Amino acid sequence: MSGRPDNYLDRLPPEARRTGDHRQGEIELIPDMSADEAGTGSLEVGVVYEDAYVCIVRDRVRFPSGRSGYYIRIFETADLTGRAGAVVIPVRDRRILFRWGYRHATRGWELEVPRGMRKAEADTAAVAREELLQEMGLTARRIDLLGSVLPNSGLLASVVDVFAAWVEGVAQPPAPEESEALGRFEELEWEEVLRRIASGELRDGLSISALMLFQARGCLAEGGAG
Repeated sequence: MSGRPDNYLDRLPPEARRTGDHRQGEIELIPDMSADEAGTGSLEVGVVYEDAYVCIVRDRVRFPSGRSGYYIRIFETADLTGRAGAVVIPVRDRRILFRWGYRHATRGWELEVPRGMRKAEADTAAVAREELLQEMGLTARRIDLLGSVLPNSGLLASVVDVFAAWVEGVAQPPAPEESEALGRFEELEWEEVLRRIASGELRDGLSISALMLFQARGCLAEGGAG
């Protein structure tokens, strides 16, 4: 489904429609600019690709240098009606629970905390609880919203809410969904979490940014015991 320059912005969240001002050092949205002025040939502007998971937008823009051109933005479908989803940090006895997952994009196993895309009108707290149950077989006796993070601000328009969940019991490996490839669990002390990040074994950007927010909010000092 392709959008037109005069209406595709209406589909986007309000913050994604902000025009900006190149004279203030920003990348300014230009709703009406000829291909000749862009100097990059004639490219389709608007929604250039869309499916059940992502919406890819090409904008006409003016850079702080004054040069005009085009820029791509990727929205997860959920972004169009609210937060993209949630990432949740499971805590038990001051330890963080992780699970290995095989990611198609990286063609490798990644150490991650649970996360998921928001569906329909669900709120992100419900997403966090659902992912905790689906990926680890755990329920939370307490769950706190810590804030939000941007997974990749250079390309993705997604905003993801971060939760801390204080859990009990032993993580059980529920049957994964047909499209998932999930591996073993890890339960790590905070010092070991930092060591895994430093060594590159834990490299998932969404997990790392969520963990740094967890630390900055003083969640361990607050009482990882919940």
